[in-house]
Order: sequence, then structure tokens, then C-alpha cells
Amino acid sequence: MARFDPIGALRRLVQGRARRRTFWQAFAVWLFAVAAALYILSLSGPFARGLALAVVIPNLGFLTLVAVLRLHDRDEPGWLAPAYTILPPFFILLSAVLWARHFVAALNGAAPPPFPLLPILDTVLAVALLLWSLVELGLRPGTPGPNRYGPDPRDDGP
Repeated sequence: MARFDPIGALRRLVQGRARRRTFWQAFAVWLFAVAAALYILSLSGPFARGLALAVVIPNLGFLTLVAVLRLHDRDEPGWLAPAYTILPPFFILLSAVLWARHFVAALNGAAPPPFPLLPILDTVLAVALLLWSLVELGLRPGTPGPNRYGPDPRDDGP
């Protein structure tokens, strides 16, 4: 009886290359998951946070796997994928928290800082990371012909 090898299964899952179209399809699924999570959070029931995370986390994992394949298509190592898929949402969430703290302090009568430098810098960083990720994964073409990660996915047809 064969034993289950999770590391081997993960290696087989991230072998090969992916086209830009595949990335944009995965990104559309990710956007839908984020929209669904925001709707779930608006319900503000007792399980809303857990359910929203249960929607977003698997989709973020799926997007990261597709990003690994896109990086392989560009002949780059897949370990860079979290920089493209995890960091932008993290800094966007951090930006939202920083802005919320700034506005809540103002609403509660406390004097907020006159110039919210940290929220502004974090917002600029979040937008820059998101745009960089979209350009790197969604717009830059892959390596023409075969590379060390496999054959060109454009050779498979449309």
C-alpha cells in the first residue's frame, strides 16, 4: 500500500508553467472571494470573521500556487510567490487598520496626529506592491520556448 507523501504532492502541484490568462482567472477568483468575505463581514454575526477567513485563506493559497507557476513561466524561482501574493493584501489590511485607528481617535475626541504619516506611507506601499505584483505576474510575458520548469504553455494551444 502506497503512503501519502504531502511534500511530493505539493511538488507535483507546482511543477510546470502557467500563462498570463491563468493568472488573471485566478486573480478574478481571488477578487470574488474578497468581495464575498467583505459581504460576510458586513453581516457581523458571531461567526462572520471565521467564515470570512475560511473564504479568503484557501483562495489566497490557490492564487499563490498560480503565482508559482507564473514565476516558473518567467524562469524565476517559485519561492518568490508569497512576496507577490501575501505582502500586498497584508499591507492593504494594515493600511485599513491604521486609517481606522486614525479616524476613530478623531471621532472619540482625541487629537489625532496633524499629519497621518504612517497611514499614508503604508497606503503608498500597499498600492505600489499591488501594482508591482500585477505587472510582474499578469503583464510580463513568459520565457519563450522551454525553460528549466517545463515546456512553453503557449505551445498547448489557446
